[in-house]
Formats: sequence, structure tokens, C-alpha cells
Amino acid sequence: MPSTRNLIAIMVAGAFVLGTPVALANSGQVTHLSGTLSAKKADGSMRILSSRSEVAAGDTVTTEKDTYANIRFADGGNMTIKPNTTIKIEKLSYDAKNPKGDSFLATLVSGGLRMITGLIGQRSRDNFKMGTSTATIGIRGTTFNADDCTAGGPGCGDLPPGVYVGVTDGSVELANESGRSVVRAGQYSVIARNQAPRQTANPGLAFTPPRAFSAPGASGPKAADCVIRR
Repeated sequence: MPSTRNLIAIMVAGAFVLGTPVALANSGQVTHLSGTLSAKKADGSMRILSSRSEVAAGDTVTTEKDTYANIRFADGGNMTIKPNTTIKIEKLSYDAKNPKGDSFLATLVSGGLRMITGLIGQRSRDNFKMGTSTATIGIRGTTFNADDCTAGGPGCGDLPPGVYVGVTDGSVELANESGRSVVRAGQYSVIARNQAPRQTANPGLAFTPPRAFSAPGASGPKAADCVIRR
């Protein structure tokens, strides 16, 4: 018959195992990376990420020049981040058995990304939002690109200032105080500051992650992060 100490150890181990999926469900994992990717937590601490590193709500992730990164979330969603980009993960919650608890909110601070939504975008569409400097992107289960060219920047060339959104699959709804617009597969929209979203031609913004990004992502134990102390 197990001793009291052994029973306690078994209970603790069981709680850890049961708790692990919950933790993973509220985080994302870096699956592909080419270059330097950093994360700033809400308390101001910084760390350098690598493949298999985790990101969670409250993290602000930044790619350096020539860096592409892909983050896979627990619901199967994938965010591929372009070079010179900063994104804040505002909310991230997924429970396979409780759709009412779904929540995803990220803000594109600068730069660009491609988002392939997962189960949250399919079963809890109202709970998936992507913020930008000029409008909020709501989805209906989709693949879309968003690029912030409000202040120019790498890759924007001579494009008029604004946030550019293009849809590959499904559709998105763009909304701000000036209006709303639905963008469908094959369409593009631009949202200038203090203006309603409007349809535009393909802006030609580059999206060229390394070929390795099309292969299965990293797996295995979580990588050790390099913590930057100030």
C-alpha cells in the first residue's frame, strides 16, 4: 500500500500532467525562425526566442531585419511574421472543450504578417480580432495578410500611407470609426488614418519566407530562451 508521501507525490505529478495542456492552450510556439526574434513581457523583461520557444498573452514579439518567424497557436492557427515587425499578443485563450472561453486578440504595431486562423476563427469568430493602427480586422475563418505602411518603412515603397489587407481564403471584415468593409478572397483593401476602408489593387507587398517554412515545424522540448537583463 503506498505511503502518504508517495500518494502526495502521485497527486502532484497528476496535477502537473493535467495542468500542462491548459498552459499550452494559452500559448503559442515558435515553429520556424530565420534570424533574431525577441519578446518583451508585460513587466518589461526581454528575451531572445528560438525554435520551440513559447509566447503568451502580454508578450510583444519583434523580428529584426531579414527575420521571418512562424508561431503556431494551440488551436492550430499560424502567424508568419515578416521582417521589421512588432506584434503584441493581447489575449490568447483556447480550450478544446469550452468554445465559450475562446479568445484571441493581437495588435500589429508595425510591419506585416500572414495569419491562417485555427479553430478559434472557425467556431468563435466574434472572439478573434487583429488590431492595427487604422482599423480592426475581424475574421470568418480565413487566411489574410496585413501590412502597416502608415509611416512607410521597408517594403512599402511609394505606396500611399495606410494599412493594407489582402485575403487568400475566406473573408475578413475591416472596421473603424469611419466605416466597415468586407474583403473576400482575392481582394485587397487599404485603410488610411481617419478614413473608411476602401478596395484597392494588389499592392505588391513582398511575402517571401524561407522555403523551409513550408515544412513541418519544430517539435520536442521547449527551447531555452536567452534572457536580456538590464
